[in-house]
Amino acid sequence: MRFAVILVVVLAGSGTAVAQPAPAPPSLGQAYFEFLIARRLEAQGDNKGALEALDRALALDPKSAEINAELAGFHARQNDGEQAVAAAERALTLDPKNVDAHRMLGLVFAAWSEEAANTSRGRTPTQLRVSAIEH
Repeated sequence: MRFAVILVVVLAGSGTAVAQPAPAPPSLGQAYFEFLIARRLEAQGDNKGALEALDRALALDPKSAEINAELAGFHARQNDGEQAVAAAERALTLDPKNVDAHRMLGLVFAAWSEEAANTSRGRTPTQLRVSAIEH
């Protein structure tokens, strides 16, 4: 009888330990902390600091489509379409369904289609509009 009680207690205790999720690695948490710092710095007008924070976040979590998409948005807000497209395309390589990356590509391609000198990018305004609509 005593053996049965001990066995029940041991089995009951072992079930709760298995059900708990593993904590996130420290670098992942730090990456998203840097992501949030970047947002705050950009809102305060410190674009250089914001970009540095995004770079740190990406170094901590290089496979994050979300951080790459945020970097694309940052570059788009700075009117740096080339960098925005590169970051958005990296995000889509990591997660083809990332909505923010698709939105950034669509916005940049639409803006480029309105520019007079868009042929330097190797695409006509119509091709850029089609690309914008696809995203």
